[in-house]
Amino acid sequence: MKKEKLPSVKELRRMCQLPMSHADTWQDKIICRRFSIYITRLLLPLGVKADQVTFIFMMTGMVAGLFFLSAGKWSYLAGVFTLQLWHILDGVDGEIARFREETSITGIYFDNIIHYIVHPYLFFCLNNLLKHF
Repeated sequence: MKKEKLPSVKELRRMCQLPMSHADTWQDKIICRRFSIYITRLLLPLGVKADQVTFIFMMTGMVAGLFFLSAGKWSYLAGVFTLQLWHILDGVDGEIARFREETSITGIYFDNIIHYIVHPYLFFCLNNLLKHF
């Protein structure tokens, strides 16, 4: 494995994060972009690939849904925090791919398919949450 010299977090932001767009929500601007770069910096020296992060991103969304399916306030709270981690990880895979210059149409497709799977799944799980209130 080739040892990569890691730039500072500020430099990583410039290299890996796309410019803000009108599609970015307040959550993207205030929370996700702020924290995702630190996870990216942590994973880069470990040799984690962008597609591996995308898979972890998918599993995190599924786990969040399982928390919402469980009855109990602590499960719901765990679901909220896991869902936030899911949203943060959504940016990490792209940051890693851009840093390593390994962006691909396949990676973008994989990311989009996960959204098409996890969004309705979470909607179903959150519907269960409403039954308990």
